[in-house]
Amino acid sequence: MERSRFSFIDAGELSAFVWKHMGNFPGLLAALEDLSVAVTKGLQQMEKTYDANSIQEQFVARFLVRETVFQLSKLTAALDASQKRLQEEGIPLIDGSDSSEDDGQDRIIPKWSES
Repeated sequence: MERSRFSFIDAGELSAFVWKHMGNFPGLLAALEDLSVAVTKGLQQMEKTYDANSIQEQFVARFLVRETVFQLSKLTAALDASQKRLQEEGIPLIDGSDSSEDDGQDRIIPKWSES
């Protein structure tokens, strides 16, 4: 990937580079989108019927929302741990947003190889 003299990377070139190296991530991202849609639809449906439901149905709805939050928080924790490990082992992101110790000044942007 080439960068301009001001260290900017062409958006089209960056997009092509990312797509070339995505591996299994298209399926993962599609699954996350499906999950997001399913959770949103479920919450919208629950919101429409919650007040008219019996006490037992309201209890189940609250329980299931709490369980959904728990499961999503476990997923988030696993992703956060993975991201932290990858940041510690790899080169920093181009914008430096993954560096807690660096103030962002004098950042050297690596030149990506096409290999």
